[in-house]
Amino acid sequence: MNSKTFTKIDYGIYYFANIIDTILEDDFPYLRNLNDLFGESQIQYYIKPFQKHSAFHEFISFTVDSIFNEYSDRFDYVHTHKESHLKHWFDRYNIPTKNIYLWLNSKNKNLEYLTEIDVDDYYQDLLSSSEYYFLLEKITGEIFFLLFSNRKILQRFNILLSSYLELLDGSDIDKENIKYVQGNSRLHRQTIPVWVKNAVFFRDRGRCVFCNKDLSNLITNQNRINYDHIVPLNLYGLNDITNIQLSCQECNNSKRAKNCSTNNIYEKWY
Repeated sequence: MNSKTFTKIDYGIYYFANIIDTILEDDFPYLRNLNDLFGESQIQYYIKPFQKHSAFHEFISFTVDSIFNEYSDRFDYVHTHKESHLKHWFDRYNIPTKNIYLWLNSKNKNLEYLTEIDVDDYYQDLLSSSEYYFLLEKITGEIFFLLFSNRKILQRFNILLSSYLELLDGSDIDKENIKYVQGNSRLHRQTIPVWVKNAVFFRDRGRCVFCNKDLSNLITNQNRINYDHIVPLNLYGLNDITNIQLSCQECNNSKRAKNCSTNNIYEKWY
């Protein structure tokens, strides 16, 4: 299979996407968890410019992992279905792993005498396995594919990250990351890689996200393409693929570094 293609499973993906959208709509109830990911000096691990495993990938993975770890009905589910809820995800993605029967046999135990401690131990074994991290990678990639096309979600995410970057204390920055940061915690402008430009161009369909001007140069080459930071670097935006959008010269000059604007207007398929 081409390395730029993948098979969409869509098994419950919209459930996770909805939770991510809810968190970004109102992050206050989740601040403690988000602080574990981005707080203190943790945000510095996302300032390396244009990583293919983006900050948004990490946020998605963290959210899905938190959901899997917080299943509250594990014992009841296993007793009702004779299987764990998590095992269904492994099966859906064709990732081999032990079912509850095999796991119990390996522990010289029987399903008839299953306890809540047994179920919790089984879950912890699944959650710490290499197969689980492969599953998490698969689910994260699929959710990213779904949400990357929604610039309003990306805007809220990058505004969230900018609030953490603004609080970054320069004395906490590791040596290898200092070169990316100015003295005021704002990031230096970086050359945008070709792969980022290609992805953003196709996502935004070769048009300015603000005025819908054609930037494909198929009809005219008078319209200059600009790759604009949704959250400007001056406002503590990241050099991350999810923070880049397509704009024409006029709209880019109007926006400049003054605001974090984007647009939720999209062309219909037909």
